[in-house]
Amino acid sequence: MRLVRPPTQIQEKRAEEWPALKAQSRRRAMDWSLALISQDIESIIQFNEADRAWIVRVPPDRLEESKKLIERYQEENRYWAWREQRDAWPVQLHWGTLPWLVAMLMFYLSSGANPAMIQVGTMTESVFASGQLWRLITATTLHADTAHLATNLTIGLFLISLAMNRYGAGWTMLCGFLGGAIGNCLSWAFHAGPYIGLGSSGVIMTALGMLASSSLAWTLRATGMRRRRYSGWIAGILLFILLGLSPESDIIAHTGGFLSGMVFGMLLTFLGVRWILSWKANAVAGFLTAALVMGSWVLAATG
Repeated sequence: MRLVRPPTQIQEKRAEEWPALKAQSRRRAMDWSLALISQDIESIIQFNEADRAWIVRVPPDRLEESKKLIERYQEENRYWAWREQRDAWPVQLHWGTLPWLVAMLMFYLSSGANPAMIQVGTMTESVFASGQLWRLITATTLHADTAHLATNLTIGLFLISLAMNRYGAGWTMLCGFLGGAIGNCLSWAFHAGPYIGLGSSGVIMTALGMLASSSLAWTLRATGMRRRRYSGWIAGILLFILLGLSPESDIIAHTGGFLSGMVFGMLLTFLGVRWILSWKANAVAGFLTAALVMGSWVLAATG
């Protein structure tokens, strides 16, 4: 046995004589101990090396009182149980955003030097009539001006990084471009007259939708989350309203990307973290993404 905090000689002598209450984790043991201390019940937290379990020892004469107090504590805090069931999700910038940032910058510089890229790569109302389906993808790599590019790269840096931390770089990019293409399809369907659409905001909104659906999927799988089940989902929608519904932007394409991202995120979440974060799965998804983008531009250049 080893004690979490260095015990006094008296505590060490009494530790083996006190009954133990087995906790599911170190945090649970610490929470129980604080609850007991608040009611003037002395407790000792230990880690049992034999069965690799955390335990809380209490005085024998206060064992029943301690059990009842812990039961009340558990009942009052049962809606927060999901915190221990959720896998670690790092909140940091992901290296996988770097290739995307560089690619968007290179496409912007190339289109500036070669204006024909804008003519063959943007989304127009005649995409399906002319059979130029590559524009659904190529349009997500082009930007109208420097301000447009800077805005998308800044927002995308954070949202895509968060999505990559959750789903992996390959899956996030593959779903992002597919969601952007779906958003362009919806934009084509709902635009009655001529229009030109371009920009990576549909990809970014797909990443946001994946983040929102990830929160919803995790809380649906956790127990005791009725009061907070939709909080992360609602937060994602509010963020979408703030970032995706600007009057001068393509709201339909943004909405299509966001909704697509929610569907993709739900599907990937229920596949399991270990599977979607494996380097092999992400390598395959990353290869498919590169093939999709470069293949679309090859068709644009030769079509």
